[in-house]
Amino acid sequence: MPVSLRMKERLGAGAVSTVYRAVETTSGRLVALKKSRVSQKAKRPALKYEATIMRLLRAHPSIPTVFAYSHPPHFEYLSMQLLAGSLSDAVEKRGPLPVPVVANVAVQMLSALEHLHGFSLVHRDVKPDNIMLRSSDENDLGVCLIDFGMVATSAADVADVDAEPYSNLTGTLPYASLQAHVTPKLSYRDDLESLAYTLFELLLGSLPWAPYCGWGGTHFGRARQVYQQKMAYDGKKLAGESIPIAFADLLDTSRRMSANERPDYEALRSTFSPHTTPQTTLPPLKSNASTEPDSDAQAVIAAPVVVGQVVVIQVSSRLSIETPSLRGNGHSFIPDPSLNDDDYRTTPRLGVVTSIRQERQGWTFNAVGIGRLPREAGHHVLAKVVGTTVSGGTDLWTNKDAVFYAFRHPLKFNIQRSQAVVPKMHWVSESFVEQLQRELTTPCNAIEQLEHLKSTDPDLRYDARIQRSSARVYVELAPVPSDADVLAGLLHEATTSGGRGWFDEYVRVVRRLEMDDGDLKWTGAPFAERARLQQEQEEAAYWSESYMEVDYEEWQPVNRNRSVTLTLGGHEGLSSEEELLKDLDTIESVVDES
Repeated sequence: MPVSLRMKERLGAGAVSTVYRAVETTSGRLVALKKSRVSQKAKRPALKYEATIMRLLRAHPSIPTVFAYSHPPHFEYLSMQLLAGSLSDAVEKRGPLPVPVVANVAVQMLSALEHLHGFSLVHRDVKPDNIMLRSSDENDLGVCLIDFGMVATSAADVADVDAEPYSNLTGTLPYASLQAHVTPKLSYRDDLESLAYTLFELLLGSLPWAPYCGWGGTHFGRARQVYQQKMAYDGKKLAGESIPIAFADLLDTSRRMSANERPDYEALRSTFSPHTTPQTTLPPLKSNASTEPDSDAQAVIAAPVVVGQVVVIQVSSRLSIETPSLRGNGHSFIPDPSLNDDDYRTTPRLGVVTSIRQERQGWTFNAVGIGRLPREAGHHVLAKVVGTTVSGGTDLWTNKDAVFYAFRHPLKFNIQRSQAVVPKMHWVSESFVEQLQRELTTPCNAIEQLEHLKSTDPDLRYDARIQRSSARVYVELAPVPSDADVLAGLLHEATTSGGRGWFDEYVRVVRRLEMDDGDLKWTGAPFAERARLQQEQEEAAYWSESYMEVDYEEWQPVNRNRSVTLTLGGHEGLSSEEELLKDLDTIESVVDES
């Protein structure tokens, strides 16, 4: 039957759709309406796939009812049962939930997962945001599992392996199983492990690895850290002394299971049932009052170096790649052992600061090198004789034929706020610094920089990439040594590097940072070929049916087909997607009143 809807306020958004409160024009029924932009060429788009799964699972109280679906040009719509807030919202507004409430959730979710697993399907994204209260009545603790867009057939006989440096996470980072850090081929045990993490968050308010799940660091850096943190916790350690053993057993049981093993759902539910009580309600809302001071103001503090100062500069590969924001999230941080490789070892070099400015996380400064160059330095090396320009009471600069040098231009570095002030022992005048900046910079406009990205000269390509990169390369600073032999060794280092200075170390750090954030332009980037083919397919589908209305920027295309083969079994004789969807209403029109 055709239905018309009036789309009201926005309720939330996910990876492929935005959810609105909506009203059926004729009946007045309130519904949740999902809207997603998708090409008509996609034969099995995301919301159609989700509608199919929900129709298959409809005979369960913890599965929302789906009412209507349509796929007009440019968009698809899915109308379903309107639920109350998520359990994630409940924890945010009320704080950690009491054991009886969470035990009640555990019993209902184990039942819902048993129903889902009965069709040989796994959810792959169980989390507090995907468990919704059925009613806004605080005495009704009925919950529903939502968001079936990632449902897939359970994988059998998947080998247990450790996460690789570029493992592609499936699900949501804080709640993904250990196996989900490695492969998208998940099984029943992985849904149970994600449920265990979810229940612990409801009880504790947050998981121990929550500080590493934000925006600090890189994509793969966060995933590696969270994987290692999860490995460090079993159920007993998470539960501590105050949480019933049933919650710990759920996590430990899920980790002991084999890939094709079906859980004993009834036995698991029986461990939680003694902790539920009929009169249980949600805790009261927290007070909104806050006495926290405004932390946005940036205090002005003394810089560790000044313009014109000569210092020893050493690139910190580990700090740069692990990033201060990720490392600073707790004493439990687990260092990345791959950064112990020789590739990430760096050399201290002399340099002069040509500019510096304070930022929220510390300082950014530019520097050129000081050293003794070989007779035939590379053609990208720019140099200017030091002579008598350095003040500070030594003639070693002149005696060793020292020069200021840069590989195409001064490099930009970052310093942590914790860097101690470096004593000013040697320096050049600020007017001479301006001269250095002019003479040791290779002119390059934006068009030339784009051309360099395609150059056959790798140094030009790498230079163009680091110039366009937002990656932060952190360094450690030290004063110029007073020992003449040590200073002579630092000056000689420029000869060893051929005048390239910090350039190669800088490139290695930026390459690793960008690859860890999923940048596919670097040689050897993980998933590059797979991502390229997927992008070509999606762009072909997109441009064949371009949407260019005024809200174009708001609605980016989601053209992926869902290709998972459903195991429908003999459920009420249904054997095809068409049969599952044939009784749904068709959304004839949607009036946007949001």
